[in-house]
Amino acid sequence: AGLYVASSEFAFNPTVMQRLFQMSGNNSLIYASYGQYSFEDLKLADAKGYGVHTWYSDVKMRNCDFVRNGSLGYYSYYDRTLDAKHCNFQENNSYGMYVYSNGTHYSSTAGAWQDNPRESHRFVDCDISKNANGVYLAYTKDDTVRFVNSPIHDNRGTGLNAQYGDMSFNTKTMAANWNLSNNSGWQIAVAYGKYDFRDLEFSDTTYGVIAHYSDVTVKNCKFLRNAYAGFQSYYNKSFDMRDSLLSENGSYGMLLYHGKYYGPDTGDGLGWAWRKTDSVATIVNTPIEKSKSYGVYV
Repeated sequence: AGLYVASSEFAFNPTVMQRLFQMSGNNSLIYASYGQYSFEDLKLADAKGYGVHTWYSDVKMRNCDFVRNGSLGYYSYYDRTLDAKHCNFQENNSYGMYVYSNGTHYSSTAGAWQDNPRESHRFVDCDISKNANGVYLAYTKDDTVRFVNSPIHDNRGTGLNAQYGDMSFNTKTMAANWNLSNNSGWQIAVAYGKYDFRDLEFSDTTYGVIAHYSDVTVKNCKFLRNAYAGFQSYYNKSFDMRDSLLSENGSYGMLLYHGKYYGPDTGDGLGWAWRKTDSVATIVNTPIEKSKSYGVYV
């Protein structure tokens, strides 16, 4: 990185950057850890790697553009708080942003992991668009990170990629957090966690939803007119779909891979490995119809 600050309080704004930090040609622009940092009225652009990477800190962002970076626009790793308003994460070559947050942060003062304040991570009136992929979340729950009036749209790949999480996607959580549209890949991709989809419609996109190596339930959902496939279940630990509809999708209504899963050590000493699943994939009262090529691939 061009600049790495640690255990500090720093306000990054155009005046400060012009006076102190004129950077170019660096792999990433700013790394900041274990402190209190604000970013205001900045264009954090054209780095080979990340625009900004913060960890274990209190972070405030206002009116910033994270654009055209070679990897990520912004990378937050277990920050204590993250408050972003009126920021754009656009045209980055991997993801608009990575956010790791399980509701805790590491305190160097205490020498231990500590709980974050309630609703510690918020993106308000932000835009995540035209990236290779939109948002990557890791280890999150429904109340860990909020996206308020912050659409994830027109990305070339996946809109939302959530891994190692415990999340429910329903009308309430989608209205509160997930405004997804016109992403060219999967609208939602999930892996290595527990995920529930309920009372939703995924329609008129290229791909609907894909789930990997997880415990997955789907109830009363519709997957309609997606150009490639409505839903793909890929070697999940368990999979249960009920009272749903997959109709008028393109190549496939559904793709289902089952019988084993890939995951971390379960105490058997094998580490990350393929293991047999002890569940049967279940699809109940769910018509799969009018696909252009195939109904189900198993």
